[in-house]
Amino acid sequence: MGQWVYTCRPRENTHEIALILENDIDISSLTYKWLKMVDSHFRTVPSFGGYTIQTENVNYIKDRIRPVTNMPKTDNIFVYRLLGTWGFSPKPTEWRNFQDWFHEMHKNETFKPFMPGLAINRWFQKFDKEGRANSMWELWAYISITETSFTLFTRI
Repeated sequence: MGQWVYTCRPRENTHEIALILENDIDISSLTYKWLKMVDSHFRTVPSFGGYTIQTENVNYIKDRIRPVTNMPKTDNIFVYRLLGTWGFSPKPTEWRNFQDWFHEMHKNETFKPFMPGLAINRWFQKFDKEGRANSMWELWAYISITETSFTLFTRI
């Protein structure tokens, strides 16, 4: 978790784009171009928390697929009120807000991140029992970022 939460702290009013990658994925040579394009269009839209290169295979809601917004199949982007962790590019202000919130909440040893209905809760509970809960940043970010924001996904 530390490599995600503690290493990238975007500056105020920056135009930098960060991309958080898992260690077991390959990315397209067009990734940077796509991120620059969506960032130029959506950076100032308050309801977006970030972008992801993750495709529409997201099924985080327990026992069912979460519906996407009504977007034509010809569009190459779609929106979820979820985080796409496979290649997540947070908006700098959202990421700073998340980090501040995380550091404050992490001081409370009795607080456990939990979002009703998410399948990822089961993973966190398993990791918690195994003493590995501090290796999972995603659930913390889901709670902080997706409470007020959407994530823009790509359709490949």
